[in-house]
Amino acid sequence: MKPFLFCFTVAVFSFSSLAQYQPTIQTGRPGQGIGPGVVGTGVLQWQAGFDLQQIEQTPSDRTNQTFNNILRLGLSERFEISSIIDYSDDEIAATSTRARQGLSGISQFQFGFRYVLNEASPEEWFPAVGLQTRFRFESVGGDYRRNELAPIFILATSKGITDQISLSVNAGMAYDGFTPTPTYSYVVGLSQSLNSRWGTLYEAYGQDNAGQKTNYLGLGLSYLMTSNFQWDGYISTGNNMGIRETYMTLGLSWRGRIFR
Repeated sequence: MKPFLFCFTVAVFSFSSLAQYQPTIQTGRPGQGIGPGVVGTGVLQWQAGFDLQQIEQTPSDRTNQTFNNILRLGLSERFEISSIIDYSDDEIAATSTRARQGLSGISQFQFGFRYVLNEASPEEWFPAVGLQTRFRFESVGGDYRRNELAPIFILATSKGITDQISLSVNAGMAYDGFTPTPTYSYVVGLSQSLNSRWGTLYEAYGQDNAGQKTNYLGLGLSYLMTSNFQWDGYISTGNNMGIRETYMTLGLSWRGRIFR
């Protein structure tokens, strides 16, 4: 814990940088990836969505509905803290007997931080880089309880290609709280601004857990209602090892400055 506390302290007091507060809201929605930036000093940002996931496999199908909430608070122009609270409802149906099993409750609680390692200007060839670390806590609903605290690490990069198009890449490593084997992940996203209000996202992402690999393709759409409020929608699909998955989400993001 000592190295972690040292890094945490250094990050909190690293105030010297270009301003991270942008003219319009910068949010991780839509899509599976995150950006390298933070929300800015004194800014509270809420990102929420309703997710629907359908998993078709033998011998059972699974439908998951999740209401997810992400809160982000900027403590400096390079550093923010954040938390995730998810409420899920799962229905597992055996394809042979039509028997059903339901799970519901608080399915996830995470807390952590993001730190901007490098800010990129349009003149630089090197991308913007950020590191996010969160911890999955075992203290959730009984149906979703984990055995131990589980860390999640994401290295996020982003680089503008043109004035309207940017490329983002995430590389992650996550523990599930049950086994000592981590899951490695990637996200590659190409975002495009159609005009001052509408934007699109084209995304590929996947995971590798002990040699079992999965890959997906996704498409997102966002609408900037005001400079501090955004609506979004997203859909992705994949067919891996005979398991077909479809994921859809509708959500919103809002921000407001609560201190300077």
